[in-house]
Amino acid sequence: MHEAGLPLPTQSNSGQARCFCGATIDVAVTERHIYEAHMMDSQLA
Repeated sequence: MHEAGLPLPTQSNSGQARCFCGATIDVAVTERHIYEAHMMDSQLA
């Protein structure tokens, strides 16, 4: 997200942000989202 210029949820007043894939994420789900949406696919390949 840093390379895409997108803020992390901890960098916004609302605690929410948009992942580079388009999903809305917040502090509570960021780690799970990254793992499930972006790491599981590469592990299955």
